[in-house]
Amino acid sequence: MRIRPAIWLLIFCLLSSFSIPATAQTEVVLETLSVDLLPEYDDPDMLIIEKFRLPVESALPVDMTFHLPALARVNAIAYEQNGSLFYVPSARLSIEDGLQIATFRMEYPLEYRIEYYMPLERSGSIRKFTYQWAGDYALSRLLINLNLPPDATGISTMPALTGKAYTLTGEFPALEAGRVFTLAIQYQRSSNAVQTYKQPVESAQPLNSSPVWAERMLAFWPWILGLVGVTLIVGGGLYYWFSGRGKKTVSQKHHPVDKNLLHCHQCGQRAQPGDRFCRTCGTRLRQDR
Repeated sequence: MRIRPAIWLLIFCLLSSFSIPATAQTEVVLETLSVDLLPEYDDPDMLIIEKFRLPVESALPVDMTFHLPALARVNAIAYEQNGSLFYVPSARLSIEDGLQIATFRMEYPLEYRIEYYMPLERSGSIRKFTYQWAGDYALSRLLINLNLPPDATGISTMPALTGKAYTLTGEFPALEAGRVFTLAIQYQRSSNAVQTYKQPVESAQPLNSSPVWAERMLAFWPWILGLVGVTLIVGGGLYYWFSGRGKKTVSQKHHPVDKNLLHCHQCGQRAQPGDRFCRTCGTRLRQDR
């Protein structure tokens, strides 16, 4: 006896629903790029912090490549977890066509960042700076946060930012990959003092914490469920196979029938050998065979 074709069909459908992940990387779209611009903050130059994350449905890991200006002094390539910053171990810097190339791997559904310094253009008390996003990836949203020294005056930006005092912000619509964004900044300041702020960046050891591993384990659930499903189907098929054979064997057994046994044709009571009349109703038994 063979397993019915329907069982094989169920097994095939279940296995075909769990395809092996493709090795090719699809086009990357950053959910949000948030750029913090902090001139003369903890350094005489401009501190730039580009923070970004991928959409929640993105398959990880993803290899990233960013083009930075040649004069950029890269301070950190890190990710944020539970309010702390950790270096990305895979981060690498190289020079190509007069630009710095930052490459690293995003392995976790967290916010990543690139921190670097750029020179301010100074002319007496006037400071000028032009920030440029190179358009390495498509953006769903772009946020700009400009934090100026508290004694800055004559502030102007192009395109215009909004805000109060010395904190200006701007939100810009989605940008396609390859689309360059430029922001020009100018202000005046008589002092050269810098503020004292620097968020520490730690090693990547805390990555082993349970919240991150919980996120990674989600990727294995389809495979685990698939394995359980296949086990149940195969087990059910084997049970069907053996139980079917057992029933067939039982049904094919032949029990010998004693042809000398008599039953009363009137009431059906079984007669004993030698009886001529039914012991229940008294009817004469038929002896002819």
